[in-house]
Amino acid sequence: MQIIKKAKSMFDEDNKLYQIDKLGDPLTRLNRQIKWESFREKIEKCFPDTEPSKGGRPNFDRLMMFKILLLQRYYDLSDDSTEY
Repeated sequence: MQIIKKAKSMFDEDNKLYQIDKLGDPLTRLNRQIKWESFREKIEKCFPDTEPSKGGRPNFDRLMMFKILLLQRYYDLSDDSTEY
């Protein structure tokens, strides 16, 4: 039996996200219920400003990292599971 892979289209990711949202994606519900931006100022105050001219990889958005840590704790996920 030969398996034929379908070529990815430009809209595959959008379609997949739409399907997940229709099924009741918990992340979408959280985004609707929590005003995440209200945490940004408090989070940013906790970390010193870094000088980008020193090189290295740019920091990830701290608010995004905060969301990830909350989800990791809430669902009791390992680092590998969280990344997946």
